[in-house]
Amino acid sequence: MIIRSYQPSDAAPTLALFRDTVQKINAKDYTADQIAVWAGHEQSLAAWHASFMQHVALVALDEAETIIGFADMASDGYLDRLYVSAAHQREGVGKRLVAALEQRVVSSQYTAYVSITAQPFFKAMGYSTI
Repeated sequence: MIIRSYQPSDAAPTLALFRDTVQKINAKDYTADQIAVWAGHEQSLAAWHASFMQHVALVALDEAETIIGFADMASDGYLDRLYVSAAHQREGVGKRLVAALEQRVVSSQYTAYVSITAQPFFKAMGYSTI
């Protein structure tokens, strides 16, 4: 697995990964209406890309250089997004992305608003629920 900085050409594949992951992984904890709103099919690719450019953003690639996960963090330590492909859950992708972000963004406190689905992962990473 390779972790590298987000590039403009990553916008479309990360948006597709996000939507697919929400629909396949988070659907067990949320209603169909909640998933439809969350997957945000009305969000433009330009807005998606612009949001990454405001943060430190990383992508995880497999051996074929396909994006299998991504994450981004604001300069104050706020972890905005962390998504891992449905096909690569529980392989350490999320841990590697979070660790790489925490190395790049020095903060006295790291925070995130996380889904019900992601709470066990973040607890295992040392985050506290408030």
